[in-house]
Amino acid sequence: MMPAPEKRNPAGGPGSGDQHAVGHAPASYRTRPASGTIRAAVLDALLTGRSLTSLEAWRELGTSRLAADVHELRRMGWPIVTVEVPVACRAGRTSRVARYSLPAGGGR
Repeated sequence: MMPAPEKRNPAGGPGSGDQHAVGHAPASYRTRPASGTIRAAVLDALLTGRSLTSLEAWRELGTSRLAADVHELRRMGWPIVTVEVPVACRAGRTSRVARYSLPAGGGR
């Protein structure tokens, strides 16, 4: 009989064996990023009811890693929703990009 696998992340989060779905934690379990960080600015924008694409985040907030910030905010318990939207590209083509938002009510 093989021993149970060790938890990869004993501090919690993905790999810790937690049974809570990431992004669906009750509001009391959510944590906020450190004040003054880009991640806090992203969360503040989402909490005001805005939605963001990576281009908007780059232009307005100065981050080129919106997906990474969203990933970490989800780990902190924020129920961020992703919707793929079409955008115009060169030569008349279209592409699809992620648009991030919080559910109605600000995810509170």
